[in-house]
Amino acid sequence: MKNKFRNCILPGYNYEGEKTTFIVMMILSGFCCLIYDYRYSTARNRLYDWNGKEKVLNVHAAMPDFADLLGWTLWGFLISAGIMLIYIGVRYNYLHQESKSIYLMRRLPSKGEIFRRCSVIPLAEALIFVLCWLVLLLLFFAIYMISTPDECLTPGQWSKIWEVRL
Repeated sequence: MKNKFRNCILPGYNYEGEKTTFIVMMILSGFCCLIYDYRYSTARNRLYDWNGKEKVLNVHAAMPDFADLLGWTLWGFLISAGIMLIYIGVRYNYLHQESKSIYLMRRLPSKGEIFRRCSVIPLAEALIFVLCWLVLLLLFFAIYMISTPDECLTPGQWSKIWEVRL
């Protein structure tokens, strides 16, 4: 696996900035997920009334929709995926810098060599962010549906996620 990625790097390209961007964006996107946890736990606690020392479910209370609780908290992963795609252009621009490596790359026998070396790693990084977004969306939805009392759920939660809200 490591050898396959070795064929996808640009000679002389400094990957530290790209690696740092990837790590920082992953951490910031992860911290945004804590906002959903706070919103969900607050909304879930509002479903209960205190009766002395016990919590009693208020059967007339309704849980806010999943889409409202989720809000923008997972958008960081999709924005980060877009930022990683910008690195395709950064890498291609690098080939035109000082040493003009583009001329060397054009002489290589493989026609897709420039595209592969400029895009494979940024595409893989963007895919990681999109997969994190999808996994967390499914995980948060499962937690919402399992942990929320059935009496307080409104129907059609999954379809409400995909509605366009302006």
